[in-house]
Amino acid sequence: MALQHCASLPPRLLVWTALAVLLPCALVLGRRPWVRWLVALGFGGCWAAWQAHTALAQRIPPSAEGRDWVVIGIVDELPLDSPQGIRFGFRITACAEPDPACPVNGRIRLGWSSSFSRASHSSDEASPPIAVAPGEV
Repeated sequence: MALQHCASLPPRLLVWTALAVLLPCALVLGRRPWVRWLVALGFGGCWAAWQAHTALAQRIPPSAEGRDWVVIGIVDELPLDSPQGIRFGFRITACAEPDPACPVNGRIRLGWSSSFSRASHSSDEASPPIAVAPGEV
């Protein structure tokens, strides 16, 4: 079963236990081709689970979701311009107001939709996307 189809990730303890079982199997039974394939499949699954745990650990905590912050940072990725708008990577270097939950030194993806309007909601006129360059503060 593919890891991305699971409802939740396997616990870290299970991943480490699987690695602890696979390593002796690879050393003792590794001469048989079918065992090599099973061990390689197991190591691949453990690696994928470890990568998924690492990626999810970098998320904003659920208690901080939906909050607005004024942040200062650097555009650290080439902007991707499309008819729908512009997207770019942004590294947060500071928060305008001190807040322990503010993700300082975090990396986020920002987007500016071409349908977003700075004018009042009654206006149908959309504002053009802001020009963004890599390394810009």
